Amino acid sequence: FQAEDGIRGPLWSRGLGDVYKRQVFTDISKSMDRREKKKSVFTYKELGIFLSLLLRSSCSDCENYAFSSADKEKAGFLPITTFDKENWLENVKKIEELGKNLGDNTEFPFAYFDNAIDTKKSFDMFVIFSDMIMWEEKLYSDGKKKSVNQI
Repeated sequence: FQAEDGIRGPLWSRGLGDVYKRQVFTDISKSMDRREKKKSVFTYKELGIFLSLLLRSSCSDCENYAFSSADKEKAGFLPITTFDKENWLENVKKIEELGKNLGDNTEFPFAYFDNAIDTKKSFDMFVIFSDMIMWEEKLYSDGKKKSVNQI
């Protein structure tokens, strides 16, 4: 069964046409530079980027974002627009370069979701590849306390 909104299965379809988008956020902060074991070939960051690109390659309406912390000069998240299906490792390197435009720490991209709520953007799923711990409430760089439950 292929529903009119592109979601397979009648239980998941809400009949809203193609307003749905899949959102994938990949943490590219410094903490993601670790490896699980000393013998590991890839870092958490590289694996997260690779998995986000894998999802993007299998989903035509998937939006990918790299995120880290925001500060006065740097954004907290950026769209990943680079995607060459023939050169996956080069894609990973290019996305790692985006990190130079973001802060060094991990901070949940609340600004994105605040904007999505304000503009009534609809999406059916978001995936986060990160090593961060989701706290009930945290004070962020914009001076506001925010809860993941508010999303």
